Amino acid sequence: MTGQYARFGQAMRSAGTEAVGRINAGGGIGGRKVQLLVEDDACDRAKAIIVAGQLVTRKVALVVGHHCASASIAAAPIYAAAGVIMISPGTTDPLLTDKRAGPTIFRLCHRDDREGTIAGTYIARNFADKRVALLHDRTVVGIKLANDAKKAMNSAGLAEALLSGFIAGEPDYSKLARDMKAHRIDVVYLGAYPNEAALIVEAMRKEQSSAIVVGSSLLAVDAEGAAKVPTRQGLLLTSLPGSDLAGAADNTRAAIEAWAKAAGDSDAAGKPADVARALQTGHFETVLNNVAFDRKGDATVPFIAMRTWRGGKLVPAP
Repeated sequence: MTGQYARFGQAMRSAGTEAVGRINAGGGIGGRKVQLLVEDDACDRAKAIIVAGQLVTRKVALVVGHHCASASIAAAPIYAAAGVIMISPGTTDPLLTDKRAGPTIFRLCHRDDREGTIAGTYIARNFADKRVALLHDRTVVGIKLANDAKKAMNSAGLAEALLSGFIAGEPDYSKLARDMKAHRIDVVYLGAYPNEAALIVEAMRKEQSSAIVVGSSLLAVDAEGAAKVPTRQGLLLTSLPGSDLAGAADNTRAAIEAWAKAAGDSDAAGKPADVARALQTGHFETVLNNVAFDRKGDATVPFIAMRTWRGGKLVPAP
């Protein structure tokens, strides 16, 4: 609710207020009204631990949070030890569920490690006869995106023609563009942020390259960020269907709706272990349509999909 990412907390609070209001207007859960509590972790690990301890003491039935990875990963063991259900609507770090603290811990948002796989699969399916370059900015995120795309492509039978890292922050990527021209690249996958992506695409066009450019959600943070990439018309990228703020709100609503249905179905709103089992095995209609959770506690909703810029908007890619 405070700090650099307070806007996400505010979006979550508004969505939570709406969802709880609807539940109570419908009679609550088993005749019991739901009370919404809002606590502030300021996206800080140490403060999240304190908040988690306070919520456990208050015997809350559900924690919708935390949003930031450092806070969620620090707080999850506290909730798990107390048997409190936690559903994070914003933590995309795979560690939250790869090292799941317990069966009451869930994630209802996308995972960072699925974007590259989706992109690689799409490239292999749609450009099987093309020469593909995989580029990354040598950051942890960029390398992960490129490597995941490579694994997916290779598994589908498509080998890359070029795999290369570049230094972020360089003013000119002409040499990289010439390397791609020498390798006769038809499709370029960029594990990069908007500024570097813009310079790389500009250098490619100066070399008369008409290669198709594929990126990640790093290029779709918002319209302004994406606009920094020249000729964004036709640019392909993996992204969420809407803004990050809208996603935080929708995921919060869906988390509360799924929990309420699980609590009602299990007739055990006061028994978190039973509700957690219902969440783990059930399917729930929510604002995100049908929601279910896999064995790790990750929602099976297809958050990330391939999209393209058309007419200044992101639309589903063919």
